[in-house]
Amino acid sequence: MTERGAKLRQLGLLLIVWLVLLAPKLPDLDRFVAVDEVNWLHRSANFYSALMRGDFAGTLVNRTPGVITTWIGAAAFRLEAPSYAVTQDAQRTSYYMFELVLTDLGGHPLEVLHTARALMVLFISTVLLGCFYYTARLFGNRAALVGILLLAFDPFMTALSRTSHLDAPQAALMLLSLLSLSSHVFVRGRWVDLALSGAAGGMALLAKLPGIFIVPAAGLVLLVPAWRTLRQKGKFSLSVIAPPARAGAVWAAAFGLAFVLLWPAMWVAPRDTLVEMFGQAARYSSTAARTVGLEEVSGAETQELSVEEPEYSLAYFLRYPVFFLWRATPVVLAGLVSLALFSIGKQPRSADWKARLAGIWIFALIYTGGMTLPWNSSDKYFAPVFMLACLVAGLGWHLAASAAADRIRSRITLAGLLAVVLAVQLAFLVDHHPYYFTYYNPLIGGGQRASQEILVGVGEGLDVAARILDELPGSEGLRVMSWYGIGPFSYYFDGQVEPLYRVGEEVWTEAFVRELQHMDFLVIYTNQKLRGGPERLFELLSADQPEYTIVLEGIEYAWIYRVADLPLADEVERLQALNPGD
Repeated sequence: MTERGAKLRQLGLLLIVWLVLLAPKLPDLDRFVAVDEVNWLHRSANFYSALMRGDFAGTLVNRTPGVITTWIGAAAFRLEAPSYAVTQDAQRTSYYMFELVLTDLGGHPLEVLHTARALMVLFISTVLLGCFYYTARLFGNRAALVGILLLAFDPFMTALSRTSHLDAPQAALMLLSLLSLSSHVFVRGRWVDLALSGAAGGMALLAKLPGIFIVPAAGLVLLVPAWRTLRQKGKFSLSVIAPPARAGAVWAAAFGLAFVLLWPAMWVAPRDTLVEMFGQAARYSSTAARTVGLEEVSGAETQELSVEEPEYSLAYFLRYPVFFLWRATPVVLAGLVSLALFSIGKQPRSADWKARLAGIWIFALIYTGGMTLPWNSSDKYFAPVFMLACLVAGLGWHLAASAAADRIRSRITLAGLLAVVLAVQLAFLVDHHPYYFTYYNPLIGGGQRASQEILVGVGEGLDVAARILDELPGSEGLRVMSWYGIGPFSYYFDGQVEPLYRVGEEVWTEAFVRELQHMDFLVIYTNQKLRGGPERLFELLSADQPEYTIVLEGIEYAWIYRVADLPLADEVERLQALNPGD
């Protein structure tokens, strides 16, 4: 094959991989809304508004900082509501101001969110295409193809990649940074790979604060060749440390350049912006607050539930590996086991790929350790390791299938085994379409057991509840109180919605019960029970049967109660007797 033919073949393969990455993510993007997306839709509106006013300092809309997501969200507003603009005062008020301005312009939040999701899918799929390219440089086309298809067909990674949120872009950019750097260190030493790695690292930090963990990982990966040289020579010299130092300077320059150029707030107020952002990092590592709700009318950003300081037990330190087990597919786990077995064995030509895995192990350890320290935790925070695991599981399966084919001396066996592996992975994905967040590892009990042991649900199922109530006569006049009411429920419901996002017995007051009395229906969500309350509400509900129960993939996600059936008048009298002076 000529050089031109080889390039065309490679371009064709890249195009096919990109289309395969897109295919599972694009259909039914408007099916449900994740609760966190609502906040980021609002912040994207603020970001877009600040850009349109030329208020670059105003692009600091959150200390997380979520800049990649807000850029994508701003592009969605440019496409769906280009005239959206609010004053600086209005920008800093509640979510309700945002929705009011948008609806006055004839828009709907779900339309903008749908476009933002589509743009996010395009962005992440393109970044993952770059990851495939560098994985192929490190481990060969076949292993890279199996790995990227495992990732493309992974239910949990597909679920994250379809939402307009922070974790998927952060994970994909960290992966691209790591793999392009590993290619520079272990394959050819091209400076363009090094610069791309630094730029992707800077963008990963813009995507979300834990992106900062790419910095120590990159430093250690750059030092791997120096460490090997030191082992061979047995003594230290400047000639050993000079190459990684030069490479580190280039990487850091690209990192900083991307970070500054892509965040307008850094153009005009770099010091204040960095102080705000890294103040949030300190908060993550020192607080036990957990976000449980949305913006209030008063403009408070979140409702938080204080929790007791955790016990630093073995379970605490292993919580992220446990998250991984809940979300990983048996196919990915088997591929990782295969890779581990081949890693400890002695196979011909194994030294090359074993050495090239060094950067991957370094990153996985640093990121896992760094994320374990703060008290806040979620399975989606572990997305970079999930993505990386899918890719290297592909290498494990390729090694196993190649070994089997060598024994039988048949290329058909190699292709057949890998096809079966990918078909099984695809079956898990198809089975959970379009509610991919409902996937939990069947090897440890699946969704039914997960719903009893961990927080389940990010908003899926509430869209179903809203559609059920929309089919009732006079639905436009119905009043409903719902957990995650703003967004996951309200974007699909024709009537009036009162959000229920408060927990704890202190909110169970006479005023709250009277407010509930004015509702027609009450929608309870699965993780509301595990969040703890209000307990008295669940005591009242236990004596009644829900009108409807929403079940997805065997998990009961939501329950709809008719408020008129609840003994709320008696509850008001009870509360008045307990607090006669109120």
